[in-house]
Amino acid sequence: MVSTVHCPNCGAPAQAGSATCFYCRAVLAWPGAPGGGAQASGPGGMPAGVVEALRAGNKIEAIRLYREARKSSLLDAKNAVEALEKQLGLG
Repeated sequence: MVSTVHCPNCGAPAQAGSATCFYCRAVLAWPGAPGGGAQASGPGGMPAGVVEALRAGNKIEAIRLYREARKSSLLDAKNAVEALEKQLGLG
């Protein structure tokens, strides 16, 4: 069963488990999501290493780490990492 919630940034409906909001591309964090909880280290509950990889200028590594931790598609991981990059003022 698909659960729909609202993006905390823009209020648009977002499918539970999506990495980013379809409308505003804000990074979404879900309770109990794979890679959340103890592994979270950055804004929006980002998996460990993603923020560090971005700050080191390695976007591809950040996307790889995100995909592994969240078991997400390449597109979802890319969108989440790019949204985080904008939030951090790196992109």
